[in-house]
Amino acid sequence: MRELCVLALLLTAALPAWGQQRRALAWDFPRTSVSAITAFGIATVDGRGGIQQLQVPPSDPGACDWAPEVSEDTFCAALPCPAGGSVTAYWVQALAADASSLPTNVLTCWTLPNSPACPCLDPSQAPPGLPLPPSTPPVLTPPPTMPPLSTDPPPLPQRTAEGLHLLPIGPLPVVASIPAIPASTGA
Repeated sequence: MRELCVLALLLTAALPAWGQQRRALAWDFPRTSVSAITAFGIATVDGRGGIQQLQVPPSDPGACDWAPEVSEDTFCAALPCPAGGSVTAYWVQALAADASSLPTNVLTCWTLPNSPACPCLDPSQAPPGLPLPPSTPPVLTPPPTMPPLSTDPPPLPQRTAEGLHLLPIGPLPVVASIPAIPASTGA
């Protein structure tokens, strides 16, 4: 399969309607390639060295209508807002069963400390000396693969004594009979 390629970021926005502050990412990718794509991998890297890896399914057409300049090739995801006072880089790559694209840096944001919203500010506005995330993509670890399931049914339980090599124990003992209970006459 040819190498897949994530094209461009459209925008980020704080989405307070979801309760918890979230950062929304939107990017373009040709929908004609989506049949081969199983997910988009998103890595967030902050200047302190923290890395988070997420996988999101391809969004449906029209799911990103909140973004300006949306096209039929726009995909999006909502992520938790990072810790305030940090600079965070977001990397997106398309994942398929047998290939993946190279990670593409779609966004680098500075988040205000103690901000009630989740603004994505220009990292050049961050205070001097604040650690910046690396400019190269992180090495993403693939998710663990599960071993293939066996399609062989388990054996049925033994239903007869055939083949068990049982030893004879002799004749069965006679069971004593219990006398019948006399019927009550109601007197």
